Amino acid sequence: ILLWVSERNGMIAAVLLTALLKRPSGLACKLMAAAGVGDGEWAAWHRRIEAYAKAEVCAKLCAESRRGWARILPGYQTKRVVLEKRLT
Repeated sequence: ILLWVSERNGMIAAVLLTALLKRPSGLACKLMAAAGVGDGEWAAWHRRIEAYAKAEVCAKLCAESRRGWARILPGYQTKRVVLEKRLT
């Protein structure tokens, strides 16, 4: 697991976690979690993570996320939807 940290003006602006997973189709780099402020840096982060995944000979990069991410990540396809239930 790798922790990616973005700093802006001496403050942490964003953090991302990735993991390399062995899959039947080959090695995959999975975006496990992401959090931060603003949205201007996310696309740049994904380009860096894609370059890392290619260097590690990953067959794909994947993330379980909300549908809205598909709009800001060109080239990614929605493969499934994760259902959840809020527990009260």
